Amino acid sequence: MKKITYVALCLTLASTAILGHATASPAETTVSANQGSSAGGGEKRRLMDWVAAHAPGHMPLGRDGSVRVEGAQLVSGRLPDEGRPGEEYTVENTLPDGTVQSWGFQWKAASAVHGYGWEMTRYTFRKGSGAPAIK
Repeated sequence: MKKITYVALCLTLASTAILGHATASPAETTVSANQGSSAGGGEKRRLMDWVAAHAPGHMPLGRDGSVRVEGAQLVSGRLPDEGRPGEEYTVENTLPDGTVQSWGFQWKAASAVHGYGWEMTRYTFRKGSGAPAIK
């Protein structure tokens, strides 16, 4: 009986370690570029320029708020030019009036239909309380 209990315990620990490793999510990087910091101003501009170039129809509404990036390592204040298939990250732009825009991007591998690159996979917009009505 002792041997069976020992084997069951070993199997449980081994499966927990394997499953825990397999489901662990990659570390996320969050970078904030706020209006108040001089270094953040240039970095924020570069981030919003990149979003504008990669998010047709969903341009940043302003550049005077704060910008947050999750899931991407910034290189010299820039988003990565290339990625791994399935890699994703999110850029969030929060304006002073509370308006929030968020874009999700995913790296798409080359296929017979299209080339590789960052593709916008989602966009959300929440109007702030101090925002003028959009007509």
